[in-house]
Parts: sequence; C-alpha cells; structure tokens
Amino acid sequence: MFVAVVLLVVSLTASACSGLGAPPDVLAMRQRGLGPAPDKVDGLSRLVVVDGTEFKVQTSGGDLGFLPGINLGSSVPGFAPGELAIPKEQYEEWFPQIAEAGFRVVRVYTILQPEFYHAFADYNRANPDDPLYLVHGIWIPEEDFYDVRDLWHPLVRDAFLDEVDDAVAAANGDAVIEPQRGHASGTYTEDVSEWIISWIIGVEQDPEIAHQTDENNVGVTFSGQFFGATPEASPTEVFLAEAMDRTAGRQAWPDDSRGVRSLADHRPHHPSPGTD
Repeated sequence: MFVAVVLLVVSLTASACSGLGAPPDVLAMRQRGLGPAPDKVDGLSRLVVVDGTEFKVQTSGGDLGFLPGINLGSSVPGFAPGELAIPKEQYEEWFPQIAEAGFRVVRVYTILQPEFYHAFADYNRANPDDPLYLVHGIWIPEEDFYDVRDLWHPLVRDAFLDEVDDAVAAANGDAVIEPQRGHASGTYTEDVSEWIISWIIGVEQDPEIAHQTDENNVGVTFSGQFFGATPEASPTEVFLAEAMDRTAGRQAWPDDSRGVRSLADHRPHHPSPGTD
C-alpha cells in the first residue's frame, strides 16, 4: 500500500489573483483540462505525488504544482464563529467567483455543514475539466486542549481521534453527526474525496503545551499501518503520527475507488522530523 506524505503545510497563497497570473504551463494545462487523474499504487488511488520538496496534483492536463488557494471560514458577518450559518446558496455564489479569481484550491479548517459538501460537489461536477480542489482541516477540541494542556490527555486524544473519524466520513459522504455546540452536524451524503489533495491535522502547536505534553508523556511510541514514530520522536510528534495514521487509515478503502491523500500537520516551528 502507498501513501503520499507531506510533513509541512502546503502554502496556499493568494499571490496570483487572476487566471492570467498563472504560469504559461498552467494556462496550457487548463486548456487540456485540470480534472483529477489519479494513478493506482498497490490498490490505492494516488491523486498527489510528492517528489522531494515538490507537491504535484495529477490532473488530466498534467501534473499541477502551482496551487493558488483561498481559506474559507465557517461563518459570515452577523453570526458567531461557531454558528456555521452559511447556506448552500452562498457557496453556490462563492465557488464560481473563487475560480474566476484564479484560485485552484479551497482550504477549510474543520468539518462544515453538509451544504458545503453538496455545493462543492455540484460545482465540480458542473466543471469536470476545471474543478476546485480541497485541503481539509481537522480541528482539535480546543477548549479541552487549552484546559488540560496535554495532547495525550484522554479528553483531548480521544475526542480528536473521533473528530478525525467524523471528518473523513463527512468528506466521503458517509456520516451522521449529532448536533453539538460549536460543531457542524447533519447527514453527510455527498462524497468529495476525489477532489481532496491534502488533510491538515490539528491546529498550530502552542510551544508551551507541546513542551508540557513532552514532559508528561516520556516514552510513548506509535507504529501504525501508514505512519509510525521514530525512536527520537517527541511525545507531541508521536501524537501527530497516530493522528495522521488514523486519517490515512480512514481514507484508505479496500477497493480502487478511493485512496490516501497527502497529509500535513500544523507546526509553528519545524524541529527535526519525528515521524516516518
């Protein structure tokens, strides 16, 4: 089995604000089509290839490495951040505008309401040769995270692994999430996995909490199907390895229709890598 890995967050920059600002090779590729064209490796679909430090999306027009993107939040003016009040019609208005501005990727921080996934899939099916791609975040249980200040505490670890399961299931159109304050909920039936180019695990690591996590959990190890921790990995890095393996494992299916996408973690600094 194969997994494409990227350990640093993909830079989604708005520096190219129009299609005319894209490199000439991208314009030529766009004429040929930029729909997903994954290959198969050991029974898994591979949409993204990481070659050294290069991150490439395999499209029908060729490998796409220039990825201007835009962050998309979960709320709109007049509502609290946790209210998730954006209707499907708003997304239907935004997605063509995002594409027209020259962006190729939408990045979301967390699970959104089912309306997002329906609108995203509808837009891409209407534009199969020029779709938007998705970088999907998985949010950590922030209140407990800052209360207990330890990633390995059961309140944080167990809730975060549950969030991983829910996020992957929602993006694959196979989830029913019960209402919870500050969280998305509903019945998720729209599969957008074919356009996901990366998962971003967690939030920016607070250096003090990372230090406390490391002091509280000396000696923890992890070895999974797709990721494992090296002997020199810190407990924080071991936690991230487990979360990344859980994400990859939930995304990998036994048939050829789905596969493992790239993965990234949030780090304010970049210490020596401790995950394989």
